[in-house]
Amino acid sequence: MTPACQAPSAGPSAAVAEAVPQVVTGTGAELLARFPPRLAPSSWPGTRAGRHEVLARLLAPPFALANPLSQQTRRLGLVTVLNWLEAQPGGTWQQRWLASGAEGQPDWRSLVDAWRRPGPGRPRASSPRTSAAA
Repeated sequence: MTPACQAPSAGPSAAVAEAVPQVVTGTGAELLARFPPRLAPSSWPGTRAGRHEVLARLLAPPFALANPLSQQTRRLGLVTVLNWLEAQPGGTWQQRWLASGAEGQPDWRSLVDAWRRPGPGRPRASSPRTSAAA
């Protein structure tokens, strides 16, 4: 007999029945109608972080390297990418990334390289901000 405050147990067979996966069938269109994709958020806390927060996070463990020269190279690369992203339109890092066109590139680093090269009306990317920011 079970106490009044406890519900009778369904037993182990109920738990096993719930754990058996159901087979989903249907055409692609039917499945898409039944299980629509989730909306991708345009912003989340990491995309709204300030430059200092991003640098602090990405230069600390687990991302930090033990070799000081390698860590310095990583820091300079990160500063360059942040400078490039800051030159793109948008209010968050994600908006700037999307505005840059990097999402559609097989190798987005070519966009950063092109941005770093001086051109008409474009100052050199290695401005004093690069060394002062990090």
